[in-house]
Amino acid sequence: MYPVQIAAQHRKFRSNALHIGQILRLWTAWCGSHFRVVTSEAVRIDKTLTGDDVTAGDEPETRRVFDLDGPIAIKVAEIMRNGSYLSGRKINPAPKLFISAVENPGTHPFEYRIDRAIKKQKAGAKWLQLQLCFHKDRLENFCKGVAAHGTNLPILPNVILIKGAKGMQFMNENVRGINIPQELIDRVANASDPAEEAYQLTLELAKHALSLPGVRGLHVTDFRHDDSLARLMTDLGRKPK
Repeated sequence: MYPVQIAAQHRKFRSNALHIGQILRLWTAWCGSHFRVVTSEAVRIDKTLTGDDVTAGDEPETRRVFDLDGPIAIKVAEIMRNGSYLSGRKINPAPKLFISAVENPGTHPFEYRIDRAIKKQKAGAKWLQLQLCFHKDRLENFCKGVAAHGTNLPILPNVILIKGAKGMQFMNENVRGINIPQELIDRVANASDPAEEAYQLTLELAKHALSLPGVRGLHVTDFRHDDSLARLMTDLGRKPK
């Protein structure tokens, strides 16, 4: 069945600098105002991304530091995973990393996003997590564009469980890189049961995403905090073990 990555919330960081810490346990990097990392004792996942501009955070006066961009940060992680620093000095034991990257299929320039995803894979990314995308056509074009390169890069699109139109409007107006068609916002706002309509929209987007080439699962962001996540898994065909 489909792997599912769950995000209850996104923690924001005030730093805009690259940070490398606890290298033998987990390599994490960010070059923007926030990053997402998922890890456990069994699997160590390094997810690298440029992130938002500092003006999107609560300290917009913060100095921008871009020592590495996303693809180069991935390459650094790959070199370290293979047992050496950039200087060539050996790391023993080498960190056991499962390197991943992110991309946004829903914003301009669309073709560049596809090329950048391939560049990240060549740098060492083993799978790709996507930003929220409420445009089915854009997500489909992205996935097909990546697949057209002959790659087997696994893709995890992002869907969000949200309570209603207010949250959708907030994201549309305040979260850079996310664009929600007004007709979708109106569809939820004008429904007799907005919370149910918001759920049905998420289910619809999730089913569409899972039908696309290269998609191996979903990243589910849950802002409802009720039984919707379990319901979504059931409606997508996942059964409790």
